[in-house]
Order: sequence, then C-alpha cells, then structure tokens
Amino acid sequence: MRIPNRIIGFLDFKDSKVPFEFEKGTFELKLYHPAENGRYELLAEGVESFGFNIKEHKWIDSITLKGKTSERLFIYFGTADNPSSYNGYLTYNVEWYYVTDDDSESIIEVRFFGREVNLFYNPTRIFNQNIVFKKEKPLIIDSISVHTINCEELNCGQYTSGEVQVNISCAAYAINHPQSSSPLDSKSYLKLKFSKAISIQEMIDKARDIKRFITYVCYRTNNAFSEISTYINIEDGNVRNCGKLVFKSKYCEEQNDKAKERIIRAEYLNSSTAEILGSIEKDELPFGHFCNSIENMLHYPTSRIIMILAAFEREFRNIYGQDVRRSDEYKETKKEIIEVIENHAETLNGKQKKYAKALAKGILNSDSSYGDNFKYAMEDCKTIMEPFVISHFEGSYEEIIEDVSSNINELRNGIAHSRLDLELKARHLIDIKFVEEMLYAIRLKKIGIENLIIQRSINDLFRENMAL
Repeated sequence: MRIPNRIIGFLDFKDSKVPFEFEKGTFELKLYHPAENGRYELLAEGVESFGFNIKEHKWIDSITLKGKTSERLFIYFGTADNPSSYNGYLTYNVEWYYVTDDDSESIIEVRFFGREVNLFYNPTRIFNQNIVFKKEKPLIIDSISVHTINCEELNCGQYTSGEVQVNISCAAYAINHPQSSSPLDSKSYLKLKFSKAISIQEMIDKARDIKRFITYVCYRTNNAFSEISTYINIEDGNVRNCGKLVFKSKYCEEQNDKAKERIIRAEYLNSSTAEILGSIEKDELPFGHFCNSIENMLHYPTSRIIMILAAFEREFRNIYGQDVRRSDEYKETKKEIIEVIENHAETLNGKQKKYAKALAKGILNSDSSYGDNFKYAMEDCKTIMEPFVISHFEGSYEEIIEDVSSNINELRNGIAHSRLDLELKARHLIDIKFVEEMLYAIRLKKIGIENLIIQRSINDLFRENMAL
C-alpha cells in the first residue's frame, strides 16, 4: 500500500463531514467548511475551547481526527486540540498520520525501516561476495560476483504489554535496481509481531517506544523512520500490508560519517532487546539527557550536565533501589520512623498535616550522597569499566573512582545549590563521560548481557578506541 501523492478528502469533524487537505511537507491539516456560515461556527467553538483550557489551567488535549481520502483510503491524524484559525478556517499542526485500506483496527504486525535500523542490523549480511584476481597480475581484479544468501531473522526476544505478547525480530532483504550503476542494494527492518491484534492507538504507542529505543542505542534523537508499515492477518496464516504510519521529523538527518559506528548493534543485544523495550514501555529509562547529533555529544553545557546527573540518579534507584548501601537494621528503623510520622500526620489538620507529610517524604528520600552511590555503582561494574577508567588516569582503579566520585559529588551539589563560584574544569568532562557510560553499564548488566559485550557497546557508542 502506498501513500497518495496528494492527501485530500473529507474529515469527520464535530458531527459533520468537512473537506480537508494535508500538506505533507509542513504537516499542516487544513479544514474547509462547505457552508460560509460554518467557518464562523468553527471559529467561535475554537475560541470558546481555548478560553476554557486557560481558565481551568488544563493541558491541551491530544486528539485523533479521522477521515477518508479521495482514493477511498482511511486516514487518521494525531494532533493537539489547539488549531490556528484564519477567519474561521482551521489549521492543525499534525504529529503523525496513518493511512490504511483496512478500518478493522486489527493490526498484527508492524515493520520499521530507516537509516538507523540499517545501522542497528546491517543488511549487507545477506550478500556473499566472490572476488577473482588475474593470475598474471595478482593485485588486479579479474571478476567480482555477488549473490544473496539465506539469512534467518535475528530473534530479539519478547515482552508482555498488557494482555499482548510482543515478539521482536530483525531481518534483511535484497533490492534489485536494474539498469543502474548499483544494481544490488539491501535493507533491514525491525519487526514487532503481536500475539493478538491491536488497535491503531496501541500501534502508535508501540511506534513511539521503538523511536525511543533507537534513540537509546545510538545516543541521539536525530533519527527517523523512512517507513513504518502495518500488517493484518489473511488466509493460511499469512499477513498483508494494510497501512503506513508517518511521524513528523523534528531533527535534521545525522551528517557525521561516524554514525555507522556509534551505535549498539543488534548482535550485542539479541533477546535483551525485548527487556529494554519493556523498560521503555514502563517509562523506567530516562531520555532527557540524549543529544540531537553526534557533534553535540562532545559538548557539555550546564543544562546537559544537569540532565546527565539526574538520569544517573534515577537509573541508580531503578537498578539498585534505595538505601542499597545501608544495613537491614537501618532500613527497618527508617521504615518505622516514616510510619510513625505518617500516622501522626493523619491526626493533624491544615499546615501541620502538610509539614508532617513533607518530613516523612524527606526521610524517605534521604539516602547516601550522590558520590557514594556513584562509587558503589563503579565498584559493582569494575570488570566492565576498569579498562576505560585506567586509560584516562594514572593509578589503581580504586584510587581513581574515589577521586571521580568526589568530583562528581561536588559538581552535582554545586549545580543543585546554584553555586556561582563553581568552576567547570576540563577534568570534569571526563568524569561526566563516565557517568554517561555508567548509565549503560548498570542497565545492560542488570538485564544479563555479558561484560565483554557491554564493554564493546560502550566502546562503540562513546568512541573509547579500546582494543576489546
């Protein structure tokens, strides 16, 4: 199924059919009311709705608008409920649109294509190349033959989403371009297969999770899909392509030639891919610290340092829990004190109750210092991190991480308390880079990936240039 060159038709809008046109270049959805007085009604409704949201201090709702194109295809637009108006003619800024020839909302499979997907799972694996050199001139090529080979899908594991089992795999296929200077090409795709059919909204949510997963494995947000295809079941257990999903691209395509190297590859993760996706769906992984390009991975403004430090603090608690360095007696005592304060708070009123609950929360969140937690994680991941750490500093691993943890703690507290005299030194950038690498070390170790594979992942992603 192909997306029409021009997307026009009728939209279901406020109990009526409204003509629309969608601009694929700008992602603008323009509505045209067939009756002259209709546009004034739309304008009045829009002003009233906007005023209500302001007075009620509510978030603007996300809505899905449904229509039919001139080709009789079903189309869905995801947007915010705050259209702009030009004399009553409404325009929506669209986040995504979905075109389909099947309106049953019975999607059983989704495939994702794009540059970063090709980098994640190299499609050239399906080619076998044979080179023959001239006998009299061994350095001169006599002939080259290339043929495709059978390449099984890579199993990337499965996870449970609600009542649906999601199976993940990667595959590659060859493309023939006859009468071309490059007659053979190849592509990869990442596939989600569902144990039972899902709705369009569920499919959109899964697509967002895959977008965030690609961000996670390449450490940058400027990635996009060239195609997202959906499939439904047909006879004999086969599937049929029924639709295309398109997201609005917010960033320019990565121009750095190193992009093909700076990514965690599918072969490193294998079935652990599913565990990462499961954590993403549960919103366990932080994403505010990622860069929008490879070039910006080398830049550390204060805003980015704050997000990196906050990301580690969150991941540390996700992986190790709270008070991990404390004894059982300490944890039990802390729990009892909090219960006493919370029970006492229920007997109070007004500000006294508010203050008591704030004290209980403060005790709950009290923990070892940031530096102590970072040192604990570095000690736990010594086998993984030692080659990287000792390549940057002289001394034993224990001495170095003691110093690094102290610097990180000072930096974190200085930023948290807005110290105007805090001086960011060149040394701090190496310390912050260790924090970035530890975000991957502790997460990948938790899901059971081998230490050497974690080292290779960090080495590729952060260009440590280690021989592993």
